[in-house]
Amino acid sequence: MNNKVSISTRSVLLLGDGSDLSLSVVRALSKAGITDIHEFAVDNEQQHISKYSRHLTHYFQSPNTFDKVAPEAVLKFGEKCHAQVIIPITEEAVMWVSQHQAALSSHFKLPALPKAELVQTMRDKRLLHEWLSTHDFPVPQSWHLDDPLLVEKLQNADVRYPLLLKNRSGAVGQEVSRLTSAQHLNQVREFLGDRLSRYIVQEYLEGSDMDCSILALDGKIEAITIQEPLVPRNLRFASTIRLFNQPDFRVFVEKLIQKLRWSGIAHLDFRYDRNRNTWYLVDFNARYWTTMLGSVCAGINFPYLHLLQALQVPIAPSTSREITFMLNYDALLQFFRRTYRRPKKLDNFRFMHTELHFSLKDPVPELFRFVKFSQRKWRKMKYGEQAPHSKEVPTPHKVLETG
Repeated sequence: MNNKVSISTRSVLLLGDGSDLSLSVVRALSKAGITDIHEFAVDNEQQHISKYSRHLTHYFQSPNTFDKVAPEAVLKFGEKCHAQVIIPITEEAVMWVSQHQAALSSHFKLPALPKAELVQTMRDKRLLHEWLSTHDFPVPQSWHLDDPLLVEKLQNADVRYPLLLKNRSGAVGQEVSRLTSAQHLNQVREFLGDRLSRYIVQEYLEGSDMDCSILALDGKIEAITIQEPLVPRNLRFASTIRLFNQPDFRVFVEKLIQKLRWSGIAHLDFRYDRNRNTWYLVDFNARYWTTMLGSVCAGINFPYLHLLQALQVPIAPSTSREITFMLNYDALLQFFRRTYRRPKKLDNFRFMHTELHFSLKDPVPELFRFVKFSQRKWRKMKYGEQAPHSKEVPTPHKVLETG
């Protein structure tokens, strides 16, 4: 990457939730030579893991979510850390910074931001579908789960199962499952009761997944990586991906981002329909993503470029390398399970292109993760499925996913 400039003395304040996304951003900035990194984290109802990173200088954990955080709280923490730049990590942080841009910009440098209303539209799958349809982009057939005539409409349209049930605001793999029959659909509708409006039903597209990650400024893409899953992800994020260049797909994405006039970071999930030879945008995430370190290994360090954008440093055009990237679990399988028969696509495995490469340089978060994992396993063995202190809430997908 030829965007390296001497900014190692800059103090960066991350706005996140202490999750794996935050940890990946911290590690990416450290790899770029940024040594003064701080995080203001809100409650995420899960593990706060980034605070254990050796690359993090200060960490503040708010008991509130971003919709209840006052700008004064961030200003106070930022002044304590002598922070100069703010980088939002999650969608909630992006919307919060966008809403309080006037108060924050007098104290910190900020990257380009989308309007909060646009983020809300893109993250809501129902509103996203409506926007795409209005602007003549291809869309999969979708229906509102709260439509009282839904079953009749599906029968009249001769729709074939399986269909996908999606939470309107859920991230990839969160509350997404297959509906195997009309009977299964009726069971889910009965189970959800007054929560039907939170979900949509969408046709299942025969084809393959393809994702892209972008940093844009007023509709112009300044950096992009394209990836596909190599290990089947079963409606979740992939743990092993191939990053590559696809000119036709990039042109398609550029038209979409230009129409949106998007600014900032985003990760887009597409489905390629082989029968129609068309790409369909099925999820738009205005935040960092789980496999972001794969982009770093491919030569595109998005957090660092995000920082350059905030400092108004020109970002030189660059092309990502074609690599295979693995998260920790798949990488460990490669090392410790000799009987593991990996697909031919994984033959170009390299340790430097794994999350494990970053974890070994920053091991404490992984040790914390292992301790928590062991505690959960022990509670499950002792108490069974209903272990005490469990925050897991039953969803229609857990209850009825088998039809």
